[in-house]
Amino acid sequence: MRKILFACILMLTGCSGCKNEIKRPESYNYQRGCEAMENQDVDEAMTYLQKELEDDPQNGYAWAWMQCAHLEKEEYGDAITAGTAALKYLPRKDTYYVAFVHATFGRTYHDMNETGKAIGEMSKAIKLMPDDTDYLLERGDWYCEQKEYEKSNADFEKIIKLVPGATDGYMGLGRNLMLQERYDEAKEQFTYATKLDEDYSAPYAFRASCFLGLGENHEAAKDIVKALEMDGNNRAFIIMQDVNDTCFRELVVMMKTKVATKKSAGEWNYYLGLLHEANQSYEEAIRSYEQSMKEQSEYYLFDDISDCYYKMGNYPMAKKYIELAIKVDSADTDLLRRYADIYYYSGQKAKAINVMGMYVDANPESSFAYYRRGFYKDNAHDIDGAIEDYSFAIVLNPDYAYSYLGRGDMYMLKGDSAKARSDYEKVVQLDTIIGKSGNCRQYALLALGMRDSAETYMKRILEEKPEEGNYYDAACLMNRMGKQDEALEYLRTAFQKGYHRFAHLELDNDLDGLRETEEYKALIKEWKTTIDMRNKGRAKISAPVGGATATYETETTEIPFKKDGNIMMIDCTINNLPLHFIFDTGASDVSLSQVEANFMMKNGYLTKNDVQGKARYSVADGSVHEGTVLNLRHVNFGGLELRNVKASVVKSQKAPLLLGQSVLERLGRIEIDNEGRVVKVTHMKR
Repeated sequence: MRKILFACILMLTGCSGCKNEIKRPESYNYQRGCEAMENQDVDEAMTYLQKELEDDPQNGYAWAWMQCAHLEKEEYGDAITAGTAALKYLPRKDTYYVAFVHATFGRTYHDMNETGKAIGEMSKAIKLMPDDTDYLLERGDWYCEQKEYEKSNADFEKIIKLVPGATDGYMGLGRNLMLQERYDEAKEQFTYATKLDEDYSAPYAFRASCFLGLGENHEAAKDIVKALEMDGNNRAFIIMQDVNDTCFRELVVMMKTKVATKKSAGEWNYYLGLLHEANQSYEEAIRSYEQSMKEQSEYYLFDDISDCYYKMGNYPMAKKYIELAIKVDSADTDLLRRYADIYYYSGQKAKAINVMGMYVDANPESSFAYYRRGFYKDNAHDIDGAIEDYSFAIVLNPDYAYSYLGRGDMYMLKGDSAKARSDYEKVVQLDTIIGKSGNCRQYALLALGMRDSAETYMKRILEEKPEEGNYYDAACLMNRMGKQDEALEYLRTAFQKGYHRFAHLELDNDLDGLRETEEYKALIKEWKTTIDMRNKGRAKISAPVGGATATYETETTEIPFKKDGNIMMIDCTINNLPLHFIFDTGASDVSLSQVEANFMMKNGYLTKNDVQGKARYSVADGSVHEGTVLNLRHVNFGGLELRNVKASVVKSQKAPLLLGQSVLERLGRIEIDNEGRVVKVTHMKR
């Protein structure tokens, strides 16, 4: 569930215990609707609330809950309508609910990218509830988005006055300073936050950005590793993959040291793999991923290895590993998209179109799925098929410039210059920001006869984004303009920067004419030889690893369960705490009771960092509110481990621990043997 609903639940459940003389509804449908919202079942909540409003259309409290439900479902118009009704019928003296409705208006407008209106509504909520730190925190964030740093700082400073020991205010001030590149001052705020809450990873991740801005690379690496070690902090995870020119070497050394300790070696090898892959050190990346496989059974490691081989231009090995990934987790349809790309770039156009068709079937509302299949058909000379797919893509996403460019080219081949021109003009209209809206404007300008503008724009792209794909695009543009010598030089630079899609070069009609020249043939021969030699050496990586042959098969692990009537009980451990779950085939997630969550929190099995959402730790005694979403770092079933499993805390004190089938399916294919009383999980062999 989104943070919006999480915040709504915390506020509304919190107000139910407020001491006041306001009489709030106690009708059956209203109470059931509230309970459903607290349990994050939005559809059920809306059913009961609708019944309540049919009986009592002037129940402002029901309208307030309905407003929250519509916002969660991204039904913004209905949310605004419900909120308007709530304000009409709520008693004005119930400032808690009135403020909540204004805050929900604010979140609605913020989702609609109307930040000015969002701030206005949140300000009304704050006027009614001036000491509500959640409202101040959100408005402070929104002021920051508008670069109104003084106003944002005022909100964070108010939070510090209200709750001096909380980290949120200091984190907000530090973030604002960091965005203004006032790194020394920002670093002080984040350092103070680490002192207030030594178990909170975010200050370390943000402080790492400050150290990088100051050129203190060793300190940055230490903070990145610290944040990753604490809870796999997402910001640190992203920064880690973008440090090639700064603290790459420091991170490699620190992570290898962590691997040597044998504690979470699989996790650290995975981080090393990502680090090396981002640095285009694909051999080292594959080696690290394969070492990680020895410690953890995760299908995405196959995908990561496949991706490395793909980037190396070694499509047979890329195909082998993507097929292993699909075998282990056929439910991840994104694997099909990458599988189709591997077929296409290895020259197997028909198979690429077929696999992408499977991806389209699984994702019928994805504009990119139709665009990509249209691209394959385009280069397979299926003009009508390409036009059809490009047109579908445009209907689903009318703002993607490449779809118009592809369709325009197809119309031009059919001799329909009027339709082609219309599409090219649309490309020019849409593609205006380099690196954001497409990077294909230059082709449309050329097609419209504006040669100088096309070349000037291409040079701007290379200045701002000197990447391998853009140099390849420059080669294509120069060839379209008849400048073959310049096209060859751009192509050579693309190869030097890592472009190795030789099969695509043979298919791409942008290179027609160039392919027949002796200079082109010599260049391709030179680089194919270079890549083949590299791949022969790299293929050895998939031979012996640690003395064992690195071939991977699937195996089946049997996890025993006990039955009590129709209830299946499975033993497990959560963060090393022995527990048992009810295996519920009708549930999709994990849930546990408030009692269990509080026990785990107070005994160190959960930390404050494991609580998801802005109100991470809202009660002074350390208890967890119902409706809280938790991150379970390690969940182990029969020796098989899942990491970072989301779980929700339910209201009932006696609620059992429920394990949804889809969660266990992350381990592999599931089969329930009722006679043998085991759950069979087919997964990759370790």
